Amino acid sequence: MVSSTSQGVSTSQTPDPQQASVKALDAFIPNAANFRSVLRYFADQLARSPHATALVGLSETFTYAQLNQQINQLANFLRHKGVGVGDLVGVQLQRSPDAIIAFLAVLKAGGAYVPIDPSYPQARRRYILSDSQAKVLLTDDGAAGEDSAEYGITANETASETASETASEVVFISAQRGAIAQYDVTAPDVAIGPDDIAYVIYTSGTTGNPKGVMVRHEGLVNHAVAMARAFEMTPADRMLQFSSISFDIIVEELYPTLISGAALVLRPEAIATSLTDFIQFTREQSVTILDLPTAFWHELVGGLAQTTTDSVKTNSVKTNSVETESTTTNLPVPLMLSESIRLVIVGGEKASRAIYAQWYGMVGGYPRWLNTYGPTETTVSATLYDPVQENFDLSRELPIGRAIENVETYVLSEKLVPVDPGDSGELYIGGPGLARGYLNKPEKTAAAFVPHPHKANQRLYKTGDIVRQLPDGNLEFVGRADFQVKIRGFRIELGEISTCLEKHPHVQQQIVVVRENGAAAEKQLIAYVVPQGNGQREPSALLATLKAFMLERLPSYAVPSAFVFLDKLPTTANGKIDRKALPAPAIEQFDYTAPTTEIETILTNLWATTLSLEKKVGVNDNFFELGGSSLKAIRLFSFIEQQLGQKLPLTALLQAPTPAQLAVTLTQADDTLWDSLVPLKTEGTTPPLFFLHAVGPSILNYKNLLPYFDDEQVVYALQTKGLDENQPLLERMEQMAAEYIEEIKKVQPYGPYHLVGHSFGGIMAFEMAQQLQQRGEKVGLLGLFDSSTPALSYCQMPPALYQLHIHLSNLWQAKSLGLKWAYVAERGAPIIQKATGKLLSKFGLAEAHIEAPLPEIYRRIEAVDRAALRRYSPQVYAGKMTLFRAEEKDPKQYYDSFLGWQYLIDGGLEIHDVPGHHMSLMFEPHVGKLARTLQACLNKAYAENEV
Repeated sequence: MVSSTSQGVSTSQTPDPQQASVKALDAFIPNAANFRSVLRYFADQLARSPHATALVGLSETFTYAQLNQQINQLANFLRHKGVGVGDLVGVQLQRSPDAIIAFLAVLKAGGAYVPIDPSYPQARRRYILSDSQAKVLLTDDGAAGEDSAEYGITANETASETASETASEVVFISAQRGAIAQYDVTAPDVAIGPDDIAYVIYTSGTTGNPKGVMVRHEGLVNHAVAMARAFEMTPADRMLQFSSISFDIIVEELYPTLISGAALVLRPEAIATSLTDFIQFTREQSVTILDLPTAFWHELVGGLAQTTTDSVKTNSVKTNSVETESTTTNLPVPLMLSESIRLVIVGGEKASRAIYAQWYGMVGGYPRWLNTYGPTETTVSATLYDPVQENFDLSRELPIGRAIENVETYVLSEKLVPVDPGDSGELYIGGPGLARGYLNKPEKTAAAFVPHPHKANQRLYKTGDIVRQLPDGNLEFVGRADFQVKIRGFRIELGEISTCLEKHPHVQQQIVVVRENGAAAEKQLIAYVVPQGNGQREPSALLATLKAFMLERLPSYAVPSAFVFLDKLPTTANGKIDRKALPAPAIEQFDYTAPTTEIETILTNLWATTLSLEKKVGVNDNFFELGGSSLKAIRLFSFIEQQLGQKLPLTALLQAPTPAQLAVTLTQADDTLWDSLVPLKTEGTTPPLFFLHAVGPSILNYKNLLPYFDDEQVVYALQTKGLDENQPLLERMEQMAAEYIEEIKKVQPYGPYHLVGHSFGGIMAFEMAQQLQQRGEKVGLLGLFDSSTPALSYCQMPPALYQLHIHLSNLWQAKSLGLKWAYVAERGAPIIQKATGKLLSKFGLAEAHIEAPLPEIYRRIEAVDRAALRRYSPQVYAGKMTLFRAEEKDPKQYYDSFLGWQYLIDGGLEIHDVPGHHMSLMFEPHVGKLARTLQACLNKAYAENEV
C-alpha cells in the first residue's frame, strides 16, 4: 500500500488486482435496433454478483439480489396500479432505501419517476404534482422505520397533505409495505425504448414556475456507462449518496454505481452541516468516491485548510516511498479526509481556481479530482476535466473539460456558426443525452432544443452558457448568456431585480449586472440607474429610498450592493445597452454615503463606536449587515439616550436599521413604537405567525429568520409591555399571556393561532396556548425554540449570581470602552469571570458576552421576567407541541432529551433537532435550517387547519 500525508490531508491507495476494472464495461453504442437500457446493465451486474453489497442504509444493507427483489415487487405493484410505458409516477420520499427502490421500480414498470423533495415549499410541491399529472404518487407518512429520524424523515416533512389534494393515487410506502411484499419477485416483462422517458426533474424557470425536464432512457444509460468508465469504477467502490433526491446529481451517484457492481452509501442528514461528522461518516463507511456540489466542496477545502493551519503540522514525505515521516505539536488534530477516498467529483456551479490551488497544495494528485459540467437538459454531466491528467496551470481558470463519450459540444455564434478557437461563443450540446424537452411546454422546448445546423433530424440544446475553446481542446466557462446568476449560493434572476427596480417612480432607466470584486472574486450585484428628472433628486436620499423599496419586495441577497447613478446608459452602435461600457462603481458607491445633518453625523459615529468599525460608516449602512446584534443594539440605544436624550425601543431598528432612517424616526414622534405587537412582515396571505420575546424585551433576533420564509408568510412579534416606563411591568406569566392574547386578537380576531418563542418566549407561547384553549380558541402551531420547562430553566438561578456575571462581563469589556482602568479589567476580570461562569453553567447558562451595562429598564424587565418564571407552575397542555431542540447541548444544562416537556404535553410532542446551541440557533450559519424547518411545520399546520 502506498500512502502519503501532506498538510493535514491523509490519503492512501490500495490497488486490488482481483477487482475487475470498469474499463471492461462496454461503451454504450446508440443503436435503436439493439437498445440496452440501464436496467439491462443492472441485470448483468446482478447475474455476476448477486450477493455483493448494493445499497447501504443507516440500519440495513441490501445485496444486489435483495435490492432487486424489492424493486421487482414494487414494480409489479405499480403495474397492478396501471403504471405502464409513458406514465409518470411521483416519488415524494426523503433520502432512504425506499426512495432508491422506488426509482428503479418505476423504471422496471415502464414508467418515468418525478422526484419531489418533501422539504420543498408546499406551493412548489402542489405545482409539480399538478403540472406532471402523475398517475401514482409514492410518499410516506413519517413511519419509515427505526432510522427515519436519522434520514431526516418526520411526519411534518413528508407533506402527505399536498399529495392528497391531487388526482393521483397516493401510495404510502410504510402502510403498503406488507401488500407490496406479496407481489412477484421476478421483473415485469416491459419493453423499454431509447426515446422513452426515464424521469422528469423540475428545474427553476425564469417565469417563476419550474420546468419539468423529460430525460430519455438513451441519455440515462449513455451517461451511466460513460461516467462509470470515466470514474474507473470497480465492485470495490463505495459511492456516497450525498445529493437531494430532487437534484439530478443523484443520477450520477446511483446508476454508474449499480452497473459497476459497487455499493451506494446513503448519508444521514446531519453530515451536510458538520464537516467533522461528514469526514467521520465517510471514514466509518469506507467511502471511496465523493460526488459533491461545488459549494460544499469549497467548504470542505476551507475546513481542511483551517484545521491544518491551526495544528501547525509539518511533514516530510519521501517521493515514491512507502515511508512517511511527520512531526506534530500538541495542538488540535486537523481534519483529514478518509484514507479510503480515491476520487472526488464536483459540479453544479463554477469551481474556484484559488480553492482548487488550496486543495492541490494539500492533497496533490490524490485523491483524483474531477470538475464536471452539464445542464439537466443534457442528462447531468456533459463534460469533465481532470486537472492532474491535463497538467493544469494553477494560474489559469479551471476549464469545464471535454465532452463525455458520445456527447457533442459546439461553440457557436448567434447565427449558429462555429466561432474560432479561443473566441467566446454559446455552448450547444448534442448527442444521446438530450432530453425530449420540457413537459407540457412545447414553446419553451422549441426555443431551447434547436435543429442541428448540419445534421438532419437531430437537435442541439442551447445552454445559455458562454464558453471558449482552449488550444488543448478543453472548454472554459466564461459566463451566462441570459441573466440567471448565483450570488453567495443563491440563484438570482437579474430580470426579477430589474423589474422590481423599474417599478419605483423615481427610476427612468436601469440595468442590473454582476461584477466580481477584485482579488476576492466575490460576485456583487450592481444597479445602474438613470433617475427620473435626470438626477435632480439628491443621490444619497434616492439611494436610501431605492434600497428600502427593494428590501420590502426582495430577499436581502437580491438587493444590489451598489447603485451607480448615470445621466444615461451607454449604448452600442445598434442601440443596445453596452454592458462593457458601464463604469465600475466607486468605493463610496458600495458602502459610503456621507451624513448631511448633525443627527446623522452623531448616529454614524455611534454606529462605528458600537460596532468597533475602523472604516467610515455611511448613512445607508445597515446596522445588522455590519454585524449588529440585540446586545449591540442595547449598547447603541444606551449611547443614543446619553447623547441625544431620547429613548427608543430596540424594535425601532427593525423599521429603521440605517442612520438615515433612524434619524427620521428620532425626529418624528411615534407612540406606536412602544406597542407590544410589532409587525415584522405584513405582506402576504397566510395566517400570521406570532413570535414571543425571550427574557428581557428583545425580539430582534427573530428578524434573522425572515429571509428564509415563504413570500406569503405574515409575521408579527410581541415585545415586553412597559418599555416606555409609562406602563407597569407585568409580573406574572399568566398576566403577560392574557395581555398578549388581547394584542394578537387586534390583527387576528379568531384562531387557529400560531405561536412560537425562543427560550423564555417558548414558555410564554405555551401559557398563551393554554389560555386560548380554555377560551375555546384553536391553536395551530405551538413551537418552542430550545425552551426547557421552568424547573430546568436558567431563570431559576440566583439573580445575584447572574448580575455578578453581567458586571464582570462589563468589566472585561472596559478596554473596548476606553476606560483608564482597563488594566484592572485585563488582569483581574477574566479570572473571576471564569469562576462565576462555572457556577452559572450549573444553572444551565452558557457564559453571555455582554458588551455594555444594560440600561436600567432592561435590567428591571429581565429581573421581572425571571421572577415571573420562578413563580410559574405550568399545567398539562391538551394540545400538540413542536420543540425545535438545539443540537449542541451543555450536558449540565438539561436533565433529559425532552427538555422536561414529556410530562406536560397530552396531544403529542414533535421534536426537530436544529443546528447550533441555545444562543446561536437564530444566527448564521444555523438560522436557515431553523427557518426552513419552522416553515415546513407552519405549512403543515395551515393545511391541517384549513376549513
